[in-house]
Amino acid sequence: MLGTWGSALYEKLRGESSSPIRTEPDAAQSISEQITFKEDTLDPHSITAALTDIARHLKGRMQNEHFPSGKTIVLTVRFADFTTQTRSYTPPQRLTTVKQIQREGLKLLLPYFDRRRNPQQKPIRLIGLRLERRTNPPQLESQTPSQW
Repeated sequence: MLGTWGSALYEKLRGESSSPIRTEPDAAQSISEQITFKEDTLDPHSITAALTDIARHLKGRMQNEHFPSGKTIVLTVRFADFTTQTRSYTPPQRLTTVKQIQREGLKLLLPYFDRRRNPQQKPIRLIGLRLERRTNPPQLESQTPSQW
């Protein structure tokens, strides 16, 4: 019924595959940090200060977790009513410094202070940044069942 894929899957489930066993976990493809405000706010000073803190924490994690650079930056904004929006951007150069992370995060964040991304001027409850480094899909995803 499932053809070659079914046979390959059946063998894997029974432990009869000749695929090598991997004991090391895959490297993380992204890292993220977020801050929830004590009170919902639209104060640009509080929110941009939080963004700076997030950028610093991300850079620290990059060093600690051997995450050399980010290819894409993703901003998450959660409003007081719990609706959540995300925006992402892939700059021409990889992100390696606090200043770069902060600058690109701020570019994504600024439209939430006016009516471009926040037309009802809803207060913000949470902001977060994620750096993604994946440039190619993981090896397993690029294989077809017949390659297992």
